[in-house]
Amino acid sequence: MKLLSLREIGNNSGKFGKVKVEMPPMSPRKWNMVSSHGLVITYIAANPEATLREIARITNMTERAVFQIVHDLEAGGLLRKRKSGRQNVYIVLTEELKGYEVYPGLTVGQLARRVADL
Repeated sequence: MKLLSLREIGNNSGKFGKVKVEMPPMSPRKWNMVSSHGLVITYIAANPEATLREIARITNMTERAVFQIVHDLEAGGLLRKRKSGRQNVYIVLTEELKGYEVYPGLTVGQLARRVADL
């Protein structure tokens, strides 16, 4: 890509005209049906020995964000961790998770059943 000087951009009279700049087409905004917390706890449920780095890579989040989410899930009573040597092993508290309200009147367990019925 060649950078143009102001002289090259200006017209013959030395005045600067409008410069047309082509922008690459915008890609559609990427979003996910499940929240970050939902992605992390779902991954941990399937991979209890996963490291924060692995979870971050798979969920496309930073390690710091995953660390904070794991902390939130522990504080919320949905997740426990225990040491296994130098590594953490995570335990999803399934009964507590099933009873967790997604919004008033709908728990995770009820949501899972509704999705399964689709």
